[in-house]
Amino acid sequence: QFQAGIALRNHPSDNAAPALIELTSRLQPSNTYLRHATAYGLSGAASPQQLAALSDHESPIVRLCAVVALRHLYDAYRTVDRDVFLSQFLNDADRLIANEAARAIYEMISRYGVGENSLLRDEVEQLAATLPDTMNTDEVFVRRAIGAAYLLGREDDAERVARFASRSDVPSALRLEALDAVSRWSNPPLLDRVDGRRRKEIVTREAPPAEAIAAVTGLFAEENTTIRAAALKTARSLRVRFSDEALADLAVIVTQAGVNSELRLEALVTLKTQSYHELDEVIERGLSSDDVALRKRSLELLKGDPQRALATIGRVLDDSSNLGEQQHAITFLAMLKTEAADARLAAEFGKLVAGEATPGTELELVEAARSRAESLAELATALAAFDTARVEAAAADPLAEWSECLTGGDAEAGRETFMTHLTAACIRCHRVGKTGSTVGPNLESTGLQRDRKHLLRAIISPSADIDPKYRTRTLVLKSGKVIQGLPLRRTDDVTVLVNVQGKEVEVRNEDIDEALEQKTSIMPEMTKTLTRREIRNLVAWLATQRKPVPKEAKK
Repeated sequence: QFQAGIALRNHPSDNAAPALIELTSRLQPSNTYLRHATAYGLSGAASPQQLAALSDHESPIVRLCAVVALRHLYDAYRTVDRDVFLSQFLNDADRLIANEAARAIYEMISRYGVGENSLLRDEVEQLAATLPDTMNTDEVFVRRAIGAAYLLGREDDAERVARFASRSDVPSALRLEALDAVSRWSNPPLLDRVDGRRRKEIVTREAPPAEAIAAVTGLFAEENTTIRAAALKTARSLRVRFSDEALADLAVIVTQAGVNSELRLEALVTLKTQSYHELDEVIERGLSSDDVALRKRSLELLKGDPQRALATIGRVLDDSSNLGEQQHAITFLAMLKTEAADARLAAEFGKLVAGEATPGTELELVEAARSRAESLAELATALAAFDTARVEAAAADPLAEWSECLTGGDAEAGRETFMTHLTAACIRCHRVGKTGSTVGPNLESTGLQRDRKHLLRAIISPSADIDPKYRTRTLVLKSGKVIQGLPLRRTDDVTVLVNVQGKEVEVRNEDIDEALEQKTSIMPEMTKTLTRREIRNLVAWLATQRKPVPKEAKK
């Protein structure tokens, strides 16, 4: 039965479709192989019209196989008519089927596009039209419906997305996705918001209509403060003009203790962009807020008033106990580019030279000094002496040139680097808990087992202190080819290594001329890949990995 179903894809029979449908209707959910075979066979034996007609079949498995078969037809360019086939299943009571139909339509956009003459156009329009009232709130479905509307780019599509964002009965994450789509409506990125593919055709956008804007501004009274903050951001991108009364309400939000931090920040930025007449007073109150993020944003809004900004920075550096706020103040100090600001920066850098700087601010001080050294001879001289001293100290301690990366990092940003940095690709070789690869050591307990100096050394010079079992093995083949990697296993016939890409390389033992163990790590030096800030963040995150080590593992 399996082989017959597969064969019918390429050798269709006029009377095969009814037999395949009947067989499919008798399948159980566990019959995955036969389900695949019947769906594949139907894509050759049935027409798109026949498959679309199965949207009201009583068997969910038949309907699902019909969707998969239609996807195969589109994939093979076997649909010759512009019509709605897959979209017949978008409102299926079984969400698995509706989701699969949405996936199929969206997947085919990369082949057919969404232009007026596209064979897929009607399908994409129907997917977008499920908004705003769809009862299917599965992420896989809604994100593709929003994506379809976004790609079509018409006024009614913008209204659909905005109205979906105003629904309080759907998950907040999807409402935020809808608001983000509306905020970017007039300036679509080249990469697709759902699957990340580069879209060849970018539709000329019509501005969101008044109805869409009304749906967004209606969220200013939303109880969910995260949604309110996103609505403010979206309104700014749409260049909505706020009334004086609305601005006064935002001013109250900024200065009101206990309000969601994100909302207060968006309200403050909105007041700035709307040139609120009492902005100076609001900023002053923001600077004295109990919210660190609000204080930092308020300081940034003082860039046009260097004297006032410098006074605020002075208070932060002298009095604040928050490390992140001090780091931010030092970075902003260099951005003022005034004589007085440079003088204060030189004084702060002098503290670093004397070993009196606040721990964790070293990197900000070094970066700020480098950015302003050309404008202030005193600072340039101090920086040159500082660099010379570090080079000399590095002869005895290689970490001396990287000491600013030991403390002050952002652990969450470090986690992001570990998990997602495309070039460093830490997760390709390392594992944390059950996430990652087994090529390198599991790092879930490294914060307990190693201090920060060891962690930093392992990043900038991974071969300096390497466990013997992670030493690189070099195989010189009789052909002259050289293969390097970590030894994974060896049998009487083959040797298997894992290379730097994390892939297994199998070599026949009879082809090996010489095998050498290198006292080097397969891990490259991250100094060539990561910035000092990224390295500092990575150290901070690794230091938080403190899962207790089982007693048997310690032995």
